[in-house]
Amino acid sequence: METPRSLSPPPRPLAPTVPRGVVSGDRATDQVLASLAFGEAPRVGIIGDTGTGKTEAARRLVLAYLARVPGTALVIDDKELRPRFDGQCYRDVAEMNVRRPAAEPRVIVFRGDVRAGVQVNAESVAQLAWSMQALNRPTLTVYDEIARAAKKGEWRKGVEKIPAAFGQGRAVGIASMWGTQSPQDAPREAFEQSSYLLVFRVDGMGLNLLRHRRYAADERLREVIPSLPGDELPPKDRGYFVLLRRGRPWDGFVYRYAV
Repeated sequence: METPRSLSPPPRPLAPTVPRGVVSGDRATDQVLASLAFGEAPRVGIIGDTGTGKTEAARRLVLAYLARVPGTALVIDDKELRPRFDGQCYRDVAEMNVRRPAAEPRVIVFRGDVRAGVQVNAESVAQLAWSMQALNRPTLTVYDEIARAAKKGEWRKGVEKIPAAFGQGRAVGIASMWGTQSPQDAPREAFEQSSYLLVFRVDGMGLNLLRHRRYAADERLREVIPSLPGDELPPKDRGYFVLLRRGRPWDGFVYRYAV
């Protein structure tokens, strides 16, 4: 059996039900993006409590996607005063169309107006992805918080291009990455069309929903997922997650990207 490349041990013991230890998040990346080798766009969800390391995982996946595909990442990043993703920043799609540079950047970050509390219209970013697809330009759209477009498991009124990307994007080069602190807000399409979920620490209703949606049927995950380290640690020490596939057995690993 292959011996996993372990990272430094976590500051507190993992649940004893983790049978195979902690391995590099790069191994998770290879699995999540494997469909690119077949010309198929991935769909992936990132779930967990605030401060557990979801954004760092999203950044790593964006970079890995761009290293594999001559495409563009469209990132909604309107939570904090400073951008968390490196790229060309715009308030919204309308501003990008006015100030579009001669050479298209690989990462386009939509910021809204964080100080004024103005959030990005996620549907407009999905529409941009579809317009780029019409020009045969592959994209990865990052919906940092799926609750921008959904509530209590239903898409908000007027949201059409986002669910279309989940249902049809695989074959036409529209990749989607979504994140949430509250899995119950994510619509069924996001769950059922996502090939993988990166699950950081979560408990209660969120954990129950993962079981209901057939991602966390393994009884050991009831203990493992809530025990993953999170915001009680310094940011550099966070980032532990499990990689789950709908209806598939858990692989027994906890993953973490090396800092």
